Amino acid sequence: MKTAAANPVDAASPDTFKFKDKTLYVVAQKTSNRVLVIYEQIKKASQQKIQDLIGDLYMEFDDPTVLAHDKVVYWAYGKKGKNMELQKRSNNRQLFIDKQALATLSFAKEGILAPVTGLMGKEEAKEVDKTGYYKGVPFPFPFIIAPFGKKNANVLTTAIQGETLDFVVDGEIKGHIVVDEVFKVDKKRRIEQIFGTYDTSNPDVQLFLKRLGDYAVSGEYELDFDDIKIIKKKIFLME
Repeated sequence: MKTAAANPVDAASPDTFKFKDKTLYVVAQKTSNRVLVIYEQIKKASQQKIQDLIGDLYMEFDDPTVLAHDKVVYWAYGKKGKNMELQKRSNNRQLFIDKQALATLSFAKEGILAPVTGLMGKEEAKEVDKTGYYKGVPFPFPFIIAPFGKKNANVLTTAIQGETLDFVVDGEIKGHIVVDEVFKVDKKRRIEQIFGTYDTSNPDVQLFLKRLGDYAVSGEYELDFDDIKIIKKKIFLME
């Protein structure tokens, strides 16, 4: 309460009080001192900074909406409501992935992971998992994508074969996949294959667990991402 008394801010409601704690604003109920809202207000932020922030929040907390004071509040909110510039318009359902997953998908598209040129289906993944080979070439673990988060899981468990799902990265649509299969992932097995251990005290394992979902999806996909293609072209020109 010392912080509240030392840094008061005008509250919007007579039933609440508001104060600032370093960069955070805190709104609490007067009768019980119960904290209702904690938020950070960024008055000047570039479009890229907002996109990066929204991408991080999407990956951690799924759908960025909450009902407050009879209004739907978004993480990116402007005078006209949700900042629609952060994403292209599409009627497709969405899978939220990070930049690392996008780049990895691009590696396969550009032939860098040959003979792997796309996502593996359930039977292909099983074969690689069992033998350590793909099309006669050693391959340490199945090439799959299993995006993390409740919203991604809900989309994947209700997806139908032939449905198009958009890839969303940092609030922007960066490609799409036409669903062929959705299958369960053995997370423990996959982590052991990649890291050689399932030691959850390992920082790298902890980080990967935050990115690995319960369901993988396979199918033909297209990307709106040229970074790997440009790098590949530069390397080719240097040879």
